[in-house]
Amino acid sequence: MKKIIILGVLAGIILSVPLSLAIIRWKSENRGIIINHWRVSMRTGNFGANYLLRAAIAVHSLGNAIPEEAMFFQGFFDHEGKKLNGRNRYRIRFRAGDPPPVDAFWSLTVYDRDGWLVPNPIDRYSLSDRSRGLVFNKDNSLDIYIQHESPYQNRSNWLPAPEGEFTISLRAYLPKKELLDLTWMIPPIERMVGIPEGGK
Repeated sequence: MKKIIILGVLAGIILSVPLSLAIIRWKSENRGIIINHWRVSMRTGNFGANYLLRAAIAVHSLGNAIPEEAMFFQGFFDHEGKKLNGRNRYRIRFRAGDPPPVDAFWSLTVYDRDGWLVPNPIDRYSLSDRSRGLVFNKDNSLDIYIQHESPYQNRSNWLPAPEGEFTISLRAYLPKKELLDLTWMIPPIERMVGIPEGGK
């Protein structure tokens, strides 16, 4: 009987880590409010005793601030609800005069499925309103391209993605009222099927 108990405890210890990580990853992908297939939590920095939420957010965002200081939108899915994957090409289009409304700055960062930055040939890990050389469209909208291979044009707007599954974060520092009350509509992550680069 003692042997069975010991084996049960050992099995529990061995399985606890992968099961815990699976639960945390699920929570990370299924937390907060969904807007255009992005997830945003208004409880960052205010976890209380919700340790699962704290762990889920820590997977991608260590040391989170309260929403009034910074908001974090997590993109796991494209505009059709399919998981992001480097086999595809994606575009985020900020309409003219409608970037993330912030009093400080915003940035986009790509991570691999495990939450790590992705090594890439141009050593680019984020794009933001402070990035030099961004190319705007004729109508003054801004396209950010997320893909594994370099685009043929507008390379300064390219955010390299890994070959497999990945996530993308939009960080908004000192968000304005329309972000805090969620009336600003974050653009979807469009999978570019049949859309030429730089196309409408």
